[in-house]
Amino acid sequence: QEIRSNRDNVIFLNGGDFYQGTVWYTLHRWQIVADLVNTLGIDVMSLGNHEFDDGLKGLFPFLKNLKPKVVVCNINSSKVPEFADYVQPSTIMEIGGEKVGVIGYLTPETKYLSSTGDLEFEDEVACIKREARTPPSIEEPQGPYPQVIEREDGSRALVVQDFAFGKYLGFLEVEFDSEGKISGWQGNPILLDSSVSEDPEILELLEPYGLEVKRRVRQTVGHTNVLLRGDRLTCPHGKRLEFRGCGTLELWGIRSSIDERMNEGNVTFEDVISVAPFGNTMDVVALKGKYLRQVLETSMRDYDLDSIDPPGSFLQVSGLRLTYNVSEPVGSRLIEAYVRCADCRVPHYQPLDDEKVYWVVMSTYMTKGGDGFAVIQENAIANRNTDELDIDIIIKYAQKRSPITTGLENRITVLSARDNEVPSETENTVATESLITATTEAAEADKAIATEVVTENASENSKPSSSMLNNIISEIDSGLEIVKTNLQEAGEKANKLIGMKFPIG
Repeated sequence: QEIRSNRDNVIFLNGGDFYQGTVWYTLHRWQIVADLVNTLGIDVMSLGNHEFDDGLKGLFPFLKNLKPKVVVCNINSSKVPEFADYVQPSTIMEIGGEKVGVIGYLTPETKYLSSTGDLEFEDEVACIKREARTPPSIEEPQGPYPQVIEREDGSRALVVQDFAFGKYLGFLEVEFDSEGKISGWQGNPILLDSSVSEDPEILELLEPYGLEVKRRVRQTVGHTNVLLRGDRLTCPHGKRLEFRGCGTLELWGIRSSIDERMNEGNVTFEDVISVAPFGNTMDVVALKGKYLRQVLETSMRDYDLDSIDPPGSFLQVSGLRLTYNVSEPVGSRLIEAYVRCADCRVPHYQPLDDEKVYWVVMSTYMTKGGDGFAVIQENAIANRNTDELDIDIIIKYAQKRSPITTGLENRITVLSARDNEVPSETENTVATESLITATTEAAEADKAIATEVVTENASENSKPSSSMLNNIISEIDSGLEIVKTNLQEAGEKANKLIGMKFPIG
């Protein structure tokens, strides 16, 4: 508002990605986003991959209620004609008597990152060149604000970005000569900190939405005695990475940690939303071992040992013990894989059998081939959707299993040619709370229905019923009790033999 009041010829643009991230969106979905976007006074916007997280059914009501024009040039919507009713490749605005063109595009990776239905993606560079008379000759701009690109004809283009999460408001003032070429510019991103006054109109808009947020945000759903890590980080030794988790889930799906030192260890609804903001439903899928092996290999396809930020498609697992060697070629990095035998009287780990059928629990997003896991969609023998959201499963689990106490299990070990030995366990492990189980004691965490990999002799037409899954959990419970009893007896005998007191349990 201040910029508009002090300057002429102002255009307010936005690149999208309004969806997701907070309890506000989880509770109020597209409606609160549409109200906010319309109130902000944006002139033209594009879409981000997160606008597709609720599928087209979650996108179309948003688009239908928007005031700004929406531009995306690299989507072929011939199979989804309704998309073209709300989105156009580009638009021309008249500002101060001059025509100004605005083109938008969507990262092609969106088809792997979100739920885009039957929309087809085209090359973004080609579509920009098609729409623009003199496009910038660069594909992946990075650098200062703005980055100046010299075109082949000698003219210049300015490329800008303003970080993420609404932390900055990008501001760029540009001067053009009589031929429409850039002659000067100034500006920088504006930090939206406490020095920027809250807007009364926005506060009024948010007030009715905030009532439900306040009611739900502090609702306690469980208790944890330990830090539940959900960040992507490096081993403190600096020479290797070691990952552990509790579910066949992508790292993209685990968005936060839960600190047991905060709120006296109470786990709130807001905590759960911060960990699992996407509202995924869960599927139970039957896969032969050879295809499960391919899934695990796909998990490592983009893994870089030197990166502090592992790829989002890297899977967190439960019921599996895996060893990868990243010095091997992509597709051959899984060097050891063991699956916990849950139908054995005493659960133990067995080598992954290529011809055996395993029931695997994962997000519906993965089942449909999201994040490049097409092998699941193409080779699933059976698939049963639980119709339950991940956050609901986490809440039920936390309520049943509190207080939560995790242990280190060495579920996933990542090696490279520079490692001389298998990494030992460290305190810094990733995603111990998991999207599905919110984790609990080491052995018991593995039996949670939402993250269990269960060995079952499944026929091609069989599907896991609720009763079967309940029976599996009962079997695991029985096995755990046997293990605990045996440990208790062994410990008591050892104490008698050597006259010392060992911790038992």
